[in-house]
Order: sequence, then C-alpha cells, then structure tokens
Amino acid sequence: MDTYEKNALAFNKQLTVNAIQTTNLDRIAGRRKPDAIIAVGMGGSGLAASLLQNLANDVKIPVPVIPWKNFGLPQIPYARSPLYLFLSFSGNTKEVLDGFALANRGHTKIAVVGSGGKLVRLAMKERFAVATFPPGNLEPRQATGFLFYGALRVLNRVWPSVTVPDLTTRVKPYLLRSLARRIAHRIGGRNIAVIADWEDGHLAYYWKAHFNEAGKTLTSWNVLPEMNHNEVMVFELKPKNLIVLFLEGNPRDKKIRMIRKVTREVIEVRGTPTLAISGKGKNTLERTMNSLALAGLVSIEVARHKGIDPRTIGTINELKERMPELR
Repeated sequence: MDTYEKNALAFNKQLTVNAIQTTNLDRIAGRRKPDAIIAVGMGGSGLAASLLQNLANDVKIPVPVIPWKNFGLPQIPYARSPLYLFLSFSGNTKEVLDGFALANRGHTKIAVVGSGGKLVRLAMKERFAVATFPPGNLEPRQATGFLFYGALRVLNRVWPSVTVPDLTTRVKPYLLRSLARRIAHRIGGRNIAVIADWEDGHLAYYWKAHFNEAGKTLTSWNVLPEMNHNEVMVFELKPKNLIVLFLEGNPRDKKIRMIRKVTREVIEVRGTPTLAISGKGKNTLERTMNSLALAGLVSIEVARHKGIDPRTIGTINELKERMPELR
C-alpha cells in the first residue's frame, strides 16, 4: 500500500482539533463580531471553504460564509466588517497570497489556516490569528479535514457557539474500502457526472475534484433539482462512455427522493448507466465526512483501474511553470 492510499485510510484522524496548533487567536476575538466570513482558498485547500459554506448551519456558524477562489478579494456590500479566512495547505498559493496582501493593507480581521509556507510566516510576523497542522506527506486535496477543523478552531474563538465535534471514531475509512472498489469497478474507464441534492453541492464538487486530480477523469457535477432544467437534456443524444453517480443525501426528504428516483429513470431509459451512493452517518456532518473519505478511496481505485499514479499533477505543475504569476 502506497503513502497516498495510507493517507486516505487515515482521513478520520484529521477530524479533530487535537493536531491543530493556534497562535494569536485573541486578535480576532472581542465584542464586535464579523458580519461575514470570506474564505479564500484554491484547489484542494479551497474545498474546505465550500464545506464551511454548506455546513454553516450544522456547525452553528452565525454569519454568511463566502468562498473566494480567485486573485484579489470580493466586494460584498452587506459584508462591512468581515473576517478574512485564508486557507492554503502549502502556504504558497499565489492567489491566496494576493488576497492576503490586500486584506493586510486594510487592517481588517484576518486568520490563516495552513501547514506552513510563506502565508503562515507572514501572518505570524504580523501577529494575525493562525491555525497550523503537520503536513506530513499529504497531498493538498487530502488535507481537507485538517483545513476544515483548523477553520472551525479559529471560528470557535470568535463565536464560542461554533461546534467542533470530534469524529475520529465516527468515520471509519477502512470500512469503506470494499464499497470504493465496487463503485470504481462500475465506473470502469468511463467519464463521470456527479449529481447531489442542492444542500450537498459541496460533496458533488469534492468528488469531482478527486476524480479530476487523482483519477485524471473528465468529470462534471451538478445539483438537483437544478440539473433537471438544463443538463438533463444532454441525455437525449445518448452520450457514450459516461456514468452518472447520484450522491443520496437526507433520506427523510420525500420530495427530493422522488426527484432523484425519476431523474435516474429518465437518464437510464436513454441509455446512460447510473449509480446511487448512499450517505452513511447519523447526521449531516457525519454523512459529509464519510462521503469525503469514500470519494478519496474511489478516486484511488479509478486511478488503479487506469494504471496511473493518483499523486501526479504534471499538467498543473506545467501551467504554473508557464504562467509565473501563479507560482
């Protein structure tokens, strides 16, 4: 078993604040609370920003979370006093450093979450709030748990009501290995469309990102019921070499269950295979983390089926070399 797979099987160990080290959190505490969180992150690190946005109610974040995945910073009229939360596994992501420099000039509330690099060094020098974790031999897309829990640790200092549940014993990736292999076998060498319920859009994107990077597989993502107003039309032409994965969310929502069932039937009768993947866990947060663990394992099996290395990101590195502003 290689290191990448070992990391995937140990994903649950990230789902706690035990490995998170913090500095200067008092800088973001106080009676005047931020009115929004602008979570800046790219690629694998940016996945944690999407989790914060979609799981805000589940962990009791009391203000809007706005992910930002670009250079600069967004102009949000209603966010007059936001907390800028910079997420970067390496600490050297150019877009994140660019936003950090702008926020620093404005003397705003700033917090950084990462494993080191230039971003952490600059934040420590300026005495901003920082949460760090050991990088080990993780790839950035494998550190979503650390980044998410590092962010929760920071936000809990601002709003003590923010919950930081320890899920290390509730999520068990090694029990998902056989399921991951079965799913990968069904996928074979096909391209993939990942569909989730509206409130689980972050999961669809996460699966898509892992299929892209680890499995080097052309993958799209969408949400129900929105896809039934546009994307569903492509199945009239019976696209070849494609499978649709449905990530099943809240089992108690009868309306969305019916929409999902009928959508699968409509797609299958037009010749495209589908596969339903049920979420496991007693609540939304547990189902989310189990789904993240499963996505990592399935993408490894897809890469194995293709005979490729899930760790390599040659094209991303080439883009960085050819566009120096991204270094």
